[in-house]
Amino acid sequence: MGLSRRIDHSLRKLVPPFLGGVWVHADNRGDGDPRVRLFWLPEYDPTVVTVHAEPVLPSDLEAFNIADFGDMSDLVLDGQGDEYLVLDDGEHQIELKVGSGTLSEGPVKLRCEVDLFVGGEAKAMTMLRLCAFRRMGHFPKTLFPPEVRAGKWALALQAYDGMRAGASLREIAGVLFTEQLVREEWNGRSTFLRTRVQRLIRYGRKMVDGDYKTLLQ
Repeated sequence: MGLSRRIDHSLRKLVPPFLGGVWVHADNRGDGDPRVRLFWLPEYDPTVVTVHAEPVLPSDLEAFNIADFGDMSDLVLDGQGDEYLVLDDGEHQIELKVGSGTLSEGPVKLRCEVDLFVGGEAKAMTMLRLCAFRRMGHFPKTLFPPEVRAGKWALALQAYDGMRAGASLREIAGVLFTEQLVREEWNGRSTFLRTRVQRLIRYGRKMVDGDYKTLLQ
């Protein structure tokens, strides 16, 4: 086809093997606000879609080129030789694993590898998001319904961080639920506030000890 096979190494970063199923990349672009991206192994994130990349001409109607998306794309090659792509519009992201071929050599046609019944719905949503991103240059918010558990995750990790820093249960409650509520409820007949903080700390510890791997399942 007369396509150039020159690899643009600036498009692909070599990273160590994923630790505990996730790899964190903080991209410091010099503006004081680094963009943090999480790369998950597919066995922990059912939305990760495996794609096979076939080189095509830029004029091909199916052509997909990560160079078109600048710093909204993050392509890495891990220590096992596997290539992963995160597309990130600053608010939402999706992840692809490259099963064959590469995304670092210019325009490609993508073919998806999806099991129909196990994780199929999650992967179908990723494909819809990818199509919209390619067409619009960003992700429509309508394709990212709010995660109802996110508030609990954040509170649990805050509580656990406070405990690790040496804060008392009362101090943690004051940060999480306001000092006014603590003054009104902490020494009352009910112990619901103290019990809630203790439950959040236990949940935060479980997440840190490995349950974070189940968050996306």
